[in-house]
Amino acid sequence: VLTIDCGAGNALRLDGGDVQAVNIADTGILFSQPLFHEPWTYIPDHGSPLGRLIEGFSFVEGEDTPLSPAEQRQLFYIWLASLSFRTEMRVKPLAMATGDSWSGKSTLFRIVGRLLIGSNFDLASMSEEKEDDFWTNVTNNAIAGYDNVDGRVRWLPDALCTAADGVTRPKRVLHTTNELAVYKPDCFLMLTARTPRFRRLDVANRSLIFQMAPRAAQGKRMVAESRLYSQLHRSRDRMLSELVDVCNAALRVPEQSADDSPIRSADFYAQAMRIALGLGVAGQLQRTFEKLRIVQHGFTTEGHPIAEAVPIWLDGAGPEGILNAGRQIYSDELFRELRAVAGKNDINWPYSGASTFGRAFGEILDAVAVHFQILQRDRKGGKGTLYRLAPLDWVDPMMGSSA
Repeated sequence: VLTIDCGAGNALRLDGGDVQAVNIADTGILFSQPLFHEPWTYIPDHGSPLGRLIEGFSFVEGEDTPLSPAEQRQLFYIWLASLSFRTEMRVKPLAMATGDSWSGKSTLFRIVGRLLIGSNFDLASMSEEKEDDFWTNVTNNAIAGYDNVDGRVRWLPDALCTAADGVTRPKRVLHTTNELAVYKPDCFLMLTARTPRFRRLDVANRSLIFQMAPRAAQGKRMVAESRLYSQLHRSRDRMLSELVDVCNAALRVPEQSADDSPIRSADFYAQAMRIALGLGVAGQLQRTFEKLRIVQHGFTTEGHPIAEAVPIWLDGAGPEGILNAGRQIYSDELFRELRAVAGKNDINWPYSGASTFGRAFGEILDAVAVHFQILQRDRKGGKGTLYRLAPLDWVDPMMGSSA
């Protein structure tokens, strides 16, 4: 059974059958009312206004992403429906919208907040000095959003992972000697960025990354943000009713296992597949999740000096004329040769030696699979690490097939 708070003392009880309107006092559930929450009413004959609204947003298409606009819209729609299953997801995915200016990424997440909370919802700003504000936000709200997270915020990657995982934060109560308070984040986070600097693999693996494109770049007319908000205000009851029926259909489906999740956010994967089965699109969503891993890895390695330098290096040959593709090379020598490649190609090379290079390489090891093959990576004691690297389409003559 799923109980959804409609505000003003009213709720809906869902069990896969008829949607039942109930008084919150009769449910035995104490709801935490979000700040600025505006009540709404369930309308059975709602149509598909939310699906049509999402259709109006422009997602990247083509070679820049393995996910088509239709796949991104479907993933976004199912993520939105999954927010009603918050208590079933201890670990929650980070929703991230990236793209150029005028791509609609901020509007997309404002729409989410104004749909679920009300017209006063807005995205917050983030800076190095606002860590305490961040934790206050994510431990007091079920959903929170941050706009234009492009600056360098040192604490942010760790905070995002901790908040997504729902890890508790014990704190001494202010003005006391030894009184403890424990705060637990239970919040769905949304972030927008044009040039994100929080590209760690552990952040990317927890993220649903929606890649947005300016409407003008796709030959579409711009739509005034105020017009979208007016459309939302007129149709909010019907849009939320649409989500209610999606959730109710999911309840007719047995709970799904998270054991075979292709993404790190296994709790979300299980709920999303249950929703997709209710909608009859499970096969499509499964393929989308498999492609999402490529998007996550691409997010981690975009602009990364190692990911940029190695493919250039693989096109060349070593000092003795041996082609670099498939060549065995120790980490010290690989570091020196990649540093030379970076210098010739205006790639920023921040590594002072082979040890710092090796640590950085290890941090993105899984992600670089979208750029090149790692055929061999063996530690050889005092000699360092022995590598064999190759382009993605390279056939290993030692194996007789693609490595």
